[in-house]
Amino acid sequence: MKKFLSLIVLSLGLMGLQKSYGQLWLDTTNYTPQQIVTDFFDSTYVTVSNITYTGSSGSMCFFDASATPLGMNAGLLITTGTFAGLNAGNTQGGYTGTMNTPGDADLDSLIPGYMTHDAAVLEFDLVPDKDTIWFQYIFGSEEYQEFVGSAFNDVFGFFISGPGISGTQNIAFIPGTTTPVSINNVNANLNSQYYVWNDTIGSPCYTIMEYDGYTTPMTAYAVVIPDSTYHIKIGVADAGDQILDSGIFLDAESLGGGFLKVMGNFSPSISGDDVQFYDKSRYATSWFWDFGDGTTSTLRNPVHTFVNLATTQYTVTMIASNYNSADTVVMQIGGTNSIALPLSAIASVYPNPTKGMLNIEMKNTASATLKVYDLNGKVQYMQTVSGFAKADLSDLQSGVYFLQMEMDGRTYQTRLIKD
Repeated sequence: MKKFLSLIVLSLGLMGLQKSYGQLWLDTTNYTPQQIVTDFFDSTYVTVSNITYTGSSGSMCFFDASATPLGMNAGLLITTGTFAGLNAGNTQGGYTGTMNTPGDADLDSLIPGYMTHDAAVLEFDLVPDKDTIWFQYIFGSEEYQEFVGSAFNDVFGFFISGPGISGTQNIAFIPGTTTPVSINNVNANLNSQYYVWNDTIGSPCYTIMEYDGYTTPMTAYAVVIPDSTYHIKIGVADAGDQILDSGIFLDAESLGGGFLKVMGNFSPSISGDDVQFYDKSRYATSWFWDFGDGTTSTLRNPVHTFVNLATTQYTVTMIASNYNSADTVVMQIGGTNSIALPLSAIASVYPNPTKGMLNIEMKNTASATLKVYDLNGKVQYMQTVSGFAKADLSDLQSGVYFLQMEMDGRTYQTRLIKD
């Protein structure tokens, strides 16, 4: 079992170098690997498919680091332990979570003589349209700095296989070398230009999360053949034992993904005049609610009491935001229509996003009035539909709309994206 070593405070003056920054934002929403990889990396540059994840469900989450000196704005965190509490600042002497998951043979091969444990591995296929791919990452760990050069050598690997590549190759190296990224290979003593203290000891020193140290942003890249399929494997693991966590921060702006956009959504639960609103947005870090009765809230999941909700209709607006973008969702609740129900209850609408032609397949024989609203609440398209119908939206500008159907005195709604 590890013995936690005590670090000596070099001087009181060194403590004065500690800087104040915002903390990491870690979203506890259980996004699926398919959602995150598709949202982040499927773009005009690459197409992703066959997405799988091996590891604990509590070891992967969305992060926003735009208010911190981490070196990237937002992306995907994969850790050997749990992300719960990682963003609380550096307050624990040994941040650890034993997930009881196995190691990984490819990661073992990067650090001969060590056996890995608690591996968290994300894999997917991609088809690039250019001759190179690149992916920015940061490696952090609670193993720093006490266990550098010891029997505990947590490791990260970014593997690629496919046309023109011999076997499966790791492309995550210390810059300018072919040295893999691990505790013993990048730290305050070796390749220190790529290492950042995140402790009350060291210079510079920060306390933006529990990991005692992390690397500067590094880039994994490979020369590829355009329009060919490559397999990507991204993994991080404890080595030597399962104690003290390490993690990898993967930049959402890699692989041509562009800046991360919020995807706003919410659902209400009504009990009399009381409504519990549940945020269903993806990649938001702040919220503003206008309940349509002169009151507002900035909570993520507010509870609001309306007046005479059974007979009075209110327009509720939620604006979900992150460092880069905002998305507005509008819903009418109360009155004779009660609530804008999910459109999927009465019809299938596809493709969404659409480039113009939209297919509407009703789930019963009734007819409905279809309306497409812009974000200002103005109707941009309307028609009556029944059975199977098509709506030509090619005249609409690219952007986000709300598609509503009115049938039997009820309103059904979904969000529509026009490419």
